[in-house]
Amino acid sequence: MKKLILVFLILLGLYFVGGVNAQGCDSCKSEACGGYECNGWERVADGGCQWTKYGGEPNRWAIDWNEGFCGNIDTLICRNTGEICGPSHMHWAYNHSGGVGNDLYANWDFDGNDELDKYHVVWIFIPDDHATTTEGRYTSTIGDPGGPAGRREQYQIDQSAYSDQWVFGTSGYNGQNTMLDGFTFECQNCSEIGFDEIQQNEYTVGS
Repeated sequence: MKKLILVFLILLGLYFVGGVNAQGCDSCKSEACGGYECNGWERVADGGCQWTKYGGEPNRWAIDWNEGFCGNIDTLICRNTGEICGPSHMHWAYNHSGGVGNDLYANWDFDGNDELDKYHVVWIFIPDDHATTTEGRYTSTIGDPGGPAGRREQYQIDQSAYSDQWVFGTSGYNGQNTMLDGFTFECQNCSEIGFDEIQQNEYTVGS
């Protein structure tokens, strides 16, 4: 039964991230910080105070304007305010295979998701450019029923298999944050890792 419920939530999420909400929301709350909340989802961009990039030495990080979800797909995020989706860029970096000074990664924080009865499904937007790694290594901090967040769920996404698409990441209770690592087992600087929007769809479980 649990598997059937999860399949239903994923299918419902595909409708929301790929349909209605992808073209803007009737009434949404902007975090004024690179995040948006609307109709049970929260979306965090690769910019603002809810997103942080770490390490990798400054010259390893790059920005591609007019690419990614806000730069290439969506223009309107809030119909009630006419607010435009932003920032209109994506970040990317070459992969690294370890070593000192190569600890490159990014973190997306989700604001206000601290109710223990909320079930979250994590969606990752994979841009059509600068996302060639086959080993996108993600970690989402989620929890279990009746307990706080704290369990780290690790999973991989082959970014090269997608182009301007929302991809299912993971799911669990009380989702707090998601990280993407610049480390892969590919050869050094052999692939590009795309860092763009991540979204959590929220569902109330139980009465």
